[in-house]
Amino acid sequence: MASVASGWHTAANSARSGPGPSRARARVIAAGRPLLAAAQRAHEVRGNLTLEQILDMIIAIGTIHGDTRYLEPILQTALDGLSPQTDGKPTLEGSNP
Repeated sequence: MASVASGWHTAANSARSGPGPSRARARVIAAGRPLLAAAQRAHEVRGNLTLEQILDMIIAIGTIHGDTRYLEPILQTALDGLSPQTDGKPTLEGSNP
């Protein structure tokens, strides 16, 4: 997980500079939409999040200053939160913006 947190931090930093990131983001979104849709249909990922929201969350985490030991639990918590709840509590699954 340490390398994942470090990689996201690097990606987030590069996503904030220059015109290239908007093209890269568009390619990521185009490639990721069918994957997210399949994961949501399989109830592996919450249905009330868009790919853009997930990417923005990860990029925001990447802007946090700290070393990998600091960032890793934050990123893992965010990724864990993508899974639908299985404890019987109500969710906002039907409220996709």
